[in-house]
Amino acid sequence: MPPDDPDIPDDAVLLRRIFPGFYVEQDGVVRLSSQAFDDPRDGSSMSVWVLARLLAAGISTSHVLAGFDGHGLVALHAGQVRGLGFGITWVPDPTDGLRGHAHAEVHCRKTPGQKRRLRDVCTHVAGPLAA
Repeated sequence: MPPDDPDIPDDAVLLRRIFPGFYVEQDGVVRLSSQAFDDPRDGSSMSVWVLARLLAAGISTSHVLAGFDGHGLVALHAGQVRGLGFGITWVPDPTDGLRGHAHAEVHCRKTPGQKRRLRDVCTHVAGPLAA
């Protein structure tokens, strides 16, 4: 089992910032590609922000997108992520200002099927699909 922090409850909402190129148009409909959940090329883990910690610090979801024009934002529940065999740990990012205090990472290399499942269970919060 990958590292996992029990202080992040299963009902915690995790926010994932989505690069604009991960939205694809198919038959006139814009949808999210499973590429949005690819493993980082540098071998690090997938970045997320824990909504409750953002809100406790007075940070809205729009601040996660600040400075990232064209990006989107999706939400997943920690329990959904763990249900696929991934662990979640706090990894505060001191270079990311206030929102860095809510930063966490999802650990485990993802199979194509797991990436599709993450895509299918996430909820769109903001960005290109809002139109």
